[in-house]
Amino acid sequence: WAAGAVVAFNPYFLYGNAGYSEPLFLALTCLSFLALFAGRYVLAGALGGLSTATRVVAVAFGFSYLIHVLRRRREQREWSRVLLGLSLVPSGLAAFMLFLYVRVGDPLAFSHVQIAWNHAPGNPLDQLSAMLGGMPAQTLAGVSTLVAGAAILGLARAREHEMAAYSIVATLLPLSVDYVSMPRYVWWQAPVLYALVIGLERVRACVPVYVAAGIGFSWFLYAGWFEGAKWTI
Repeated sequence: WAAGAVVAFNPYFLYGNAGYSEPLFLALTCLSFLALFAGRYVLAGALGGLSTATRVVAVAFGFSYLIHVLRRRREQREWSRVLLGLSLVPSGLAAFMLFLYVRVGDPLAFSHVQIAWNHAPGNPLDQLSAMLGGMPAQTLAGVSTLVAGAAILGLARAREHEMAAYSIVATLLPLSVDYVSMPRYVWWQAPVLYALVIGLERVRACVPVYVAAGIGFSWFLYAGWFEGAKWTI
């Protein structure tokens, strides 16, 4: 019930039914980790590759993959399958880059467009400081980033090092560019949601509070969405 509540009443569940790729990103990330923890490395790499086609930050799964393999290096017998799985992780991103090259002539268009939008890469800590002291939309993005930080600490404490590594990379990459999409990158990030599940399982009395808060915030998010507010993009 806690796991279902965390996903179904995610404060940003708007992006789960507004045509964005967040649900696919979440599903593929979860399946990638399930395959990885089951020792099915080729399948894990293939699923990780598909996830990198939905979100560039999904390349973080490569770090999770490496950590998992190194933690179990003494158990490995088929290193050829392990290496094949690892090589498949960036395949989705490579396919997306090829598509961009064919379509617009620039395989790094997803990065260069940030410059066109005046989103220059910067120090993540400076970005976070600016967000917490900025406009309400920036503050919300900053709070979401702090949630990701707390989730990373919780995952590390629970010895879920693969997931903690994923969240570190998947949070720092967008944080170094701009604040606008940070809530989407945080609240649809599988390890962050898993960390919330761990917390709610320990204090079940907080589940109704989480559900009420998620529904309440989503009311404002939906209102802003239909009004065309830029902070909802």
